[in-house]
Amino acid sequence: MKKRIAALAVCLALALTACGQPKEAPATVGTIGTVDIPGGVYQLAQFSAYAEADSLTSEDNVLKAKLNVDGETVTGKAYIAAKTQEALERYAAVTTRFDELGGALTEDELTQAQTQTDNTWASYSDLYEQNGIDQASLLAYTQASYKASDLLEMLYGETGAEPVSNEQLTAFLAQNSAEGRGALLPMADTANGSFPGSDDIAQIKAAAEQLKTDVENGDTLEAAAAKALPGVLSLLGTTYTDGMLGQYVGSYTFLASDLDYYGDAVKSAILGTQPGQVTAVEMGLSMMVFQAGEKPTAQGLTANDRRAALAEMKGDELDQQLAQLGAQLTHSLDESAMKYYNPKNITTN
Repeated sequence: MKKRIAALAVCLALALTACGQPKEAPATVGTIGTVDIPGGVYQLAQFSAYAEADSLTSEDNVLKAKLNVDGETVTGKAYIAAKTQEALERYAAVTTRFDELGGALTEDELTQAQTQTDNTWASYSDLYEQNGIDQASLLAYTQASYKASDLLEMLYGETGAEPVSNEQLTAFLAQNSAEGRGALLPMADTANGSFPGSDDIAQIKAAAEQLKTDVENGDTLEAAAAKALPGVLSLLGTTYTDGMLGQYVGSYTFLASDLDYYGDAVKSAILGTQPGQVTAVEMGLSMMVFQAGEKPTAQGLTANDRRAALAEMKGDELDQQLAQLGAQLTHSLDESAMKYYNPKNITTN
């Protein structure tokens, strides 16, 4: 409430005094390269940066807050300015590169972008409008995300500017992905607020190791899990029934980036498991017993496999290229127009 009142007070003050700024919201804040930056797109980028900064501090004054970012201390104001510029440069770079390559969003993509925008607007229109963000700007920003996704295929697809072959992709996936079947043994029940003690956790981990041994000795993963789950779930206050097996056993595809969250040890264990082998690792609030399947082949690579693999293999490279391009493009931005969208007026409530 305090943030909303403070933001409202500033907005009223600005409405009563021109302060050398436009009296109405500027339609544009200028260009980066040849790409126009609508006022709403500028404010959407700034709003997102403000929300990020707000999540990094417990202080009420986000702009003056001291944020710890990658081991360095920066003010919220500096963080928001840097992140806003980064987002706008990416928006311009994506649009520029997409146009250079003759890109055009498909009818399906346009429909998806519109639907996504409509759904977001239906949920958050009041908040966006309070912050000077219109639906057209939200749509433009959403469409840019589709263009960025398309750039992967336009650049690295089989007919792209820098094509990556199926053979290259499968070689990459062999080292940076794993497919197979997995059984999850939960170590907590967050829905019921059940968090067992250390002795029970030790029993669940022992059950996972036994499940692994049973599979190595010839049991199917399903059969081994069916033996382990009754005892595990009883420690969480739940009674196991045969119909519950599918909730805990299923097929998994892990990319290296999916596993970063769980740490290097889990990542190495999953990716290093060879076809047919089994490993047991702690993943969050569960023990995962994973049996690896066969590695992908160039002949069996589907279109969806290619897209996921390209994102994993070339996503960082593309991001770096876009960041460099965005920084290199000529910035012709109107300072007075940008000042109209003062971050002091942003509200996240």
